[in-house]
Amino acid sequence: MDSTSQKREQHQRVRALFEAALAQPGPQRIDYIKTHSGGHAEVEREVVKLLASVQSANQDEFLKTPAFKRPPAEANVQTGMQFGPYKVIRRLDAGGMGSVYLVARSDDAFQRLAALKIIRPDSVTDDLLRRFQQERQILANLDHPNIARILDGGTATV
Repeated sequence: MDSTSQKREQHQRVRALFEAALAQPGPQRIDYIKTHSGGHAEVEREVVKLLASVQSANQDEFLKTPAFKRPPAEANVQTGMQFGPYKVIRRLDAGGMGSVYLVARSDDAFQRLAALKIIRPDSVTDDLLRRFQQERQILANLDHPNIARILDGGTATV
């Protein structure tokens, strides 16, 4: 068996054990993982790590309801609102994490259209903000005509 097949098989073991462990009562989960890991220390370690991240964020219910099935909790963004030098023209789309708006530069420095991504207020966690900042940094480092470019970044309370 090649390493790709081994990794895929291990991922499947981790996923199955993780899902089964989540179905167990909270205090019994670690014992369940140890009993059902089949002696695979790496699988056990990965499942325990996943479980810890779920428990620390207290997201058991969050994981049971996919983002696309949750009712959107829109930020209070209105046409004409100002974010730095950009004015909101309209909402382009919405997803599980938030909404994207078409904005236009509103000062006289120059004309430019851009997209503004705003996180859903009910989705904001320290982990999500960290991932959002990582995404922003990754985009800032990219320079390719077929990949979105970041023009600016910041935070606002809406």
